[in-house]
Amino acid sequence: IEAGKMSLDIIDFDFRTTVEGSMEMLAYKAHEKDIEIATLIHANIPNLLRGDPGRLRQIILNLVNNAIKFTKEGEVVLSIEQIKDVDSRVMLRFEGKDTGICIAREAKDRLFKSFSQGDASTTREYGGTGLGLAISKELSKLMGGGVGLESEQVKGSTFWFTAQFTKQKQT
Repeated sequence: IEAGKMSLDIIDFDFRTTVEGSMEMLAYKAHEKDIEIATLIHANIPNLLRGDPGRLRQIILNLVNNAIKFTKEGEVVLSIEQIKDVDSRVMLRFEGKDTGICIAREAKDRLFKSFSQGDASTTREYGGTGLGLAISKELSKLMGGGVGLESEQVKGSTFWFTAQFTKQKQT
């Protein structure tokens, strides 16, 4: 990450198949914890896109896996909406909402940095290095987007990212 050697492999792909496949990979883990997992893809999102489905899958897996890890009961929902549609490009916003732990305001800035977590006790209880969030941030930037977090006591957390894709040419 720090060397700036990450790149994208831009290809045509089926958006819904990519997202649904990613979520299916995480369903078993959620089921083991008796947590509900759901995906909501807004209807106005084009299905045939051009971008890097492997990197998109990597971000989804990082964010939703974290949501499952930090949720003891309740649900994890990935919702995706189109926030911009200009010419042949679309900007999408992905939100992973959970009913897990709340993240302290002072810890939020550290979460997307390499090898950083909000609290050392979190590492002991839940494991992990925090590298997945740093990777997700860099990948989202490569895709023309960004990342963020909203967290509220008792309600859980929402990790979000945006990414830009090109619509496939219709033949």
